[in-house]
Amino acid sequence: MIGTNDLIPFLLGIGRDNSLLNDNNKSCPIAVLNALKLLIERCQELGIPCCMCGQIAVQYPDLIDDLIRWGITAISVESEGVEQTYQAIARAEQRLLLELARRRN
Repeated sequence: MIGTNDLIPFLLGIGRDNSLLNDNNKSCPIAVLNALKLLIERCQELGIPCCMCGQIAVQYPDLIDDLIRWGITAISVESEGVEQTYQAIARAEQRLLLELARRRN
């Protein structure tokens, strides 16, 4: 289980309550993206399910496409973000399936 609420401040060298984490930035910091990609892909290589919890999927819904592409097996969010995240996952899976179908043709 990747706990992004702890991972992100650790990678950025800031406290968990730092206002930068609650900032409405449009993009996720590159260090976080690289770490998530590395962790997820390594789990895939080892055949280990890779689950993620925290607010990153709610804060950066555009990241969900990449998480699924990299091989995330589950995403857990707080109850307020479930519907939004569920819909974002469904849209991401549809886009990725379309990409795959187009590549095969």
